[in-house]
Amino acid sequence: MLPDLLRFLFDLLKPSSHLLIVWVVGLLLFVVNRRRMALRCLAIGLVLLLIYTLPPLPRFLMSRLESTYPPLSVVPSGEAAASSDSFTLAASDSLFVLVLGTGVDYDPALPSGQLLSPTQMVRLAEGIRVARLMPEAVLVTSAYFEHSPHSQAELSRRAAQGLGYTDRPIQVQEQPKTTCEEARAFVDAHGRGTRVLLVTSAAHMRRAMALFT
Repeated sequence: MLPDLLRFLFDLLKPSSHLLIVWVVGLLLFVVNRRRMALRCLAIGLVLLLIYTLPPLPRFLMSRLESTYPPLSVVPSGEAAASSDSFTLAASDSLFVLVLGTGVDYDPALPSGQLLSPTQMVRLAEGIRVARLMPEAVLVTSAYFEHSPHSQAELSRRAAQGLGYTDRPIQVQEQPKTTCEEARAFVDAHGRGTRVLLVTSAAHMRRAMALFT
């Protein structure tokens, strides 16, 4: 119930929801002969449409989110960081590499790798890359999926194996439906204070970090 409510509230925050609400109000005002107010609502909707769809504002907002955290650099033990602009880990570090979920389209006729959304495949590929650079790291996939006999975590695990990550076991978190639940499930399984490297989209990292810390 709560995840569905949160998803509904999140949908209301989307730009498309703003436009729909403004235009619906404008049409209702036309119906009740409040034409001047209706035209104002429709004009506001048109202005919002231009603001949301033209590149400058979305590009500015996304760049601010994506530059919050520096890129990751994994270096051999004892070596200095290649760049002061990167977040550096030693290859010998022992931690969990948690790939957060984002989306699946289930079709039993397709292999696991084709069921994951493009964003999820990018996250999974990065998780595999980092885990391979760190022999002591444990790869973890996460997220529930209600329209499939398999969770998103399980489909991601199978996709990782299909990409050749077969030399080490992969842990799964199959129940979480939101990032908040993913954080709670990880803490429940491994304890607070356990070292974990989050793998998610750059624009989502700030929110994910806030929930995991």
